Amino acid sequence: MPYLGSTVFVSTLVVVCLLSLTGCWLLVRSLAPGFHARAQRACTEHLGWTTLLGAVLAAGGVLVCGALVAAGPGIVKAIGFAATTLLASAAIAGSAGLVTRVGAGLRSRTDEASEWHQTLRGALVVVTAFLAPVVGWFLLLPLAIACGLGAAFTSVASGFAARVGSSAGPAAARRSVAPHPDPLPIRGEGDWSRVRSPRGLEA
Repeated sequence: MPYLGSTVFVSTLVVVCLLSLTGCWLLVRSLAPGFHARAQRACTEHLGWTTLLGAVLAAGGVLVCGALVAAGPGIVKAIGFAATTLLASAAIAGSAGLVTRVGAGLRSRTDEASEWHQTLRGALVVVTAFLAPVVGWFLLLPLAIACGLGAAFTSVASGFAARVGSSAGPAAARRSVAPHPDPLPIRGEGDWSRVRSPRGLEA
């Protein structure tokens, strides 16, 4: 009986966690549409590179966060827990783009009226795949985490680059455009086609 009770508890906990992931993905799409769109684009156009980038970031983040948490009590340990929470949150937020990419591959006639159906449909597919023994636990779940982390980093970086470019563009355009006064017409000997610029040059 104790074994059965622990099994039921773990199974219930896993199901609740997967359902909460679905809610988090929908929340990201609702509250951060720009971030979500860039993450989905990264998962659509560069899925392999995004996953590889996320794997590198995850490996480095785990090492750094583990070292901070193991440093002992105090402010350093608190920073380690905060960094771990931030890393996990970024992976979950970025994976919203992945599940939407999966849902977009399963097209439906309701997508035009309610685009969030793509995220919900993809979330159901992804969380169901996570439940597969061995393959879902040790292959699909780590790959989804890595892809989500890479998509989050790519989304933030591209968004920052777009803001910098949009703010620097008008200033550069103003500097590159020099004032050019229109030429002033003068009257010649019965000829109005001759014009003279303010500098005294005749055309």
